[in-house]
Amino acid sequence: KWSDFYAKRLKAVLTPYLFFSVVYALLMGWESGVPADGARIVKAIVKGDSAAHMWFFLSLIQLYLLFPVIQRMYLAAEKRRRDCFWQR
Repeated sequence: KWSDFYAKRLKAVLTPYLFFSVVYALLMGWESGVPADGARIVKAIVKGDSAAHMWFFLSLIQLYLLFPVIQRMYLAAEKRRRDCFWQR
């Protein structure tokens, strides 16, 4: 089920990403002397630039979101390949 798939990934990926993005945005704001307001934190979360090593979280989230599309394309190609193979 897709709901189970996404619920599991939400806990495993999105929750730590949001938490650490907020923490890093606050720390970077504190370190630079520019307070991190809500708009800066949201921007850091959306753009994935709260810390340099957090880039892979956004890539992983995008892959999880695209997984149903990728899976359907794969299954359709696999079905066509099987149909072609059996018609010979």
